[in-house]
Amino acid sequence: MKILQIIATLLLLCSPARADFFQSYIATSTPGIASIGGNGNDTFVLLPMIGADTSTTFTNTAVGPGAPAFTAVGNAQIDTGQTDPWALSPGVGLFDADGDHLSTTTAADFRFLHIPNAVWSLDFRAKPSSFGVSGINIIDNTAGSSASVGIFLYITNARDIQIDIVRGFAGTHVLSGSLGTYPNDTAGWHHVAVTCDLSLASNNVRLAIDGVWGSYLSKTANAPSTSDPTYSLRLGQFQGGAGYSYDGAMAEFRINKVIPAEYAENFTPKTGRYTTE
Repeated sequence: MKILQIIATLLLLCSPARADFFQSYIATSTPGIASIGGNGNDTFVLLPMIGADTSTTFTNTAVGPGAPAFTAVGNAQIDTGQTDPWALSPGVGLFDADGDHLSTTTAADFRFLHIPNAVWSLDFRAKPSSFGVSGINIIDNTAGSSASVGIFLYITNARDIQIDIVRGFAGTHVLSGSLGTYPNDTAGWHHVAVTCDLSLASNNVRLAIDGVWGSYLSKTANAPSTSDPTYSLRLGQFQGGAGYSYDGAMAEFRINKVIPAEYAENFTPKTGRYTTE
């Protein structure tokens, strides 16, 4: 990426028009490094989680094509009694670990998360009240089974952030393991980011907490599935039932179909809510 920027700078000295074109190419035509500082054409999910107190409407404001709707289940609701991470606008998402979650309807919408050469990023603000008996779910469309197709991302009760990408063959995984540890904190907000690039031979997935990246997790030799996920995606609950239900507050949940350029190295999480680009 830095080499491309140097080339663009040299072109600027010779021809501003050519430099503008090259910068546009970097931003829009190079897989995995498109710059998204907010809500752009490659943003598939953006849930601000704001609204009237106790509202059960969680609007997906992503401007990317095909952005799916989410439905609140259980007591998942907007809570204006809590201050968001920036104290800017009313409301956060509240989940009480009793089956509360957000659900989508079409499993195929999230096939891009597990297919060969998948490239995506996910980030959100978290303020869990506890880490549950077994852990707390972030997203799942597998019911926790390696015989399923899809992805399972969760935080264990020991605060390990675990990911599994499965391909429909029991006992085998495309990728499975711990990405790092969530802070031992149930009082403050933390920014969580995950990136995935299955097109690479290794170093495929990694986690950042509050802008600091951990080590990579590499995929196995098992080929990813090209099929649709076994289940539709849930946010905040394990597909198999009430286990791993998220307990606490959440804000600004986002999934991009690219890896933003700012994620190339340690970064400062955005101050304030994401804006449309």
